Amino acid sequence: NDISQLFDRSDVPSTLAACGRLEESHSILTTVTRKAGGSPLYATYLCRMAVGAIGMPSGIVPADSVSSYLSSVPECDHDLKAYYEWVVRSIESDSGAIWTAELLSQIDFAVTRDELKQIRPEFQGYLDRVINRLSPVLSIDVAHGIRIYHESFQRFMGARVLGNSQELSQILAPAIQWLESKGHFRDLRAFRSLFSLLQKVGKDHEVLSRTDQNFVVKAVANAQPADAVEANVAIAARVAAKMQDWPVLARLLEIARTADSAYYDNLGRDHLLAEAYGDAFASVYGSNAL
Repeated sequence: NDISQLFDRSDVPSTLAACGRLEESHSILTTVTRKAGGSPLYATYLCRMAVGAIGMPSGIVPADSVSSYLSSVPECDHDLKAYYEWVVRSIESDSGAIWTAELLSQIDFAVTRDELKQIRPEFQGYLDRVINRLSPVLSIDVAHGIRIYHESFQRFMGARVLGNSQELSQILAPAIQWLESKGHFRDLRAFRSLFSLLQKVGKDHEVLSRTDQNFVVKAVANAQPADAVEANVAIAARVAAKMQDWPVLARLLEIARTADSAYYDNLGRDHLLAEAYGDAFASVYGSNAL
């Protein structure tokens, strides 16, 4: 069946084989199939838990007890809320683990382990352990970083702070400060994400003040892409409309027209201009920055 095929494609069989414990494969598959209740997502989480458990010290998960460990998780429900609550209960006493899960649920970009340590230096001594504990619900890519594996867990964690602006600000403030240190216009992640994070923590006026008449000029000068410019202007426009600030909304319409002209009429159609722009940018910042 589908769960069996998912299990075979997971890292569980190879991890068991590497540890000389391949004989446990059948019992683990039986437990995964029973607990998953036909849910491929839950089966994926359980397989990830099994891989982690196989390598745990025997004092945490006794030898030959991976199946028993997996049996301790809740039964499958339609939105996996029971499982997510079980995960959170296991880390609730660890402020670093909770903060990491809450932060990753609120940001729309991946971060590496080292970057998480830069964002919260006080957690760097045990952040690797925290990531390992959360690994079943995370997507961990050595090259691209760490993010929440599935949007359902992201929604679950987001619901914990929904309506609590003070707690949300405490979660996001270090990330906002870190992005600011990268340079709003110089760093692509900062440029793509700062406005949405500022809006989440209620700093609407700051979003509008940053979207000034030179916004497009600074974006083009730093080789920020057209879609990111458009997304930022759209966020600012929604903020202005919510605040019923019609003069600012009119200014943003002009900024949108300027962006359209710069990216699509000029750089998009004039290939000589685009080539000259690329050469000039590369000479200042280096070709790798393009």
